[in-house]
Amino acid sequence: MIRIVLAATAIATAISLALFVVLLAIYIYFLPQRGWEKNGTELTALTTALYWEAAVLEPRRGLDAIVWTIFNRVKSKDFPNSIREVVTQGFVPGKKDGCHFSFACDGEIELPYRLCQLHPRDTAILGQYTCGVRWNLYMAYAAWRLYVSAGNDPTNGATHYFVGRQPYWYTDLEESSIQKIGSHTFGRSKWIGRDIVSAN
Repeated sequence: MIRIVLAATAIATAISLALFVVLLAIYIYFLPQRGWEKNGTELTALTTALYWEAAVLEPRRGLDAIVWTIFNRVKSKDFPNSIREVVTQGFVPGKKDGCHFSFACDGEIELPYRLCQLHPRDTAILGQYTCGVRWNLYMAYAAWRLYVSAGNDPTNGATHYFVGRQPYWYTDLEESSIQKIGSHTFGRSKWIGRDIVSAN
């Protein structure tokens, strides 16, 4: 009986270790590496955009809205045709402005622990562990939206969003499309991405 229990324990330990190694490999593979802007996977790009655009404050509906704004841009003829190209639009190595998504132009490799450095008060409980767990959760969420179910668009065809002060392009948004979801304000441009409205 003791031998059976020991064998079962050894098998369970081996399975747990193997699962941990597989999950660690997946985690490392999809982390943004230097040059991800040109060669990264769609999942890496979507996870990175979610992670940095949502920071530590975004509710689930806000995550959906960010994802759908990216999806809407990919669907529109006025923007690039892939998630990676959409979230890095305007990226030029060494240049720190001009990106449609500001995190892509900050000159940093967007590794998860940097969120802890930028938001120490919000991540202080578990430190860098919090940021690693959050990255994994966002990656799982991004994978679900990308490969299983995109869900419904809560933005009604938004191609733009911002947080905080109104940007200079705010007056280009259709007034009827502007809505606040989570911590961001979403809207459709009067001039670009109009083909998305008829597609929804």
